[in-house]
Amino acid sequence: MGGSAAEALVGAWENVVAIEMSGDFQTVRTRWDFRDSGGCRQTVSTFSVLDGMTFVTVRDCIFTINNGNVVISFTDAMASVSFSLSFPQFTRDRILLGGIPFDRTA
Repeated sequence: MGGSAAEALVGAWENVVAIEMSGDFQTVRTRWDFRDSGGCRQTVSTFSVLDGMTFVTVRDCIFTINNGNVVISFTDAMASVSFSLSFPQFTRDRILLGGIPFDRTA
């Protein structure tokens, strides 16, 4: 992993967004778990008011930090994605991952 950015990233991070889509209201909760081993997991839970159900996808991954970006390789895909990483407001409890705010939950 390397460096203090990777150490600061270790933990659980969550973002929650409420949206309206085609007459349905949905809550999308995205959680990233980054481990000190370089492993990670993305969990996306989408609750649909119209369906009254929650749909969950879980993807395991590995990550590295490279030039201020988090490079994530999902274990179920051959491709990697890269997100810019920053710690706004001089706190270690909030990150911007690809410009999207996530709050530390653990």
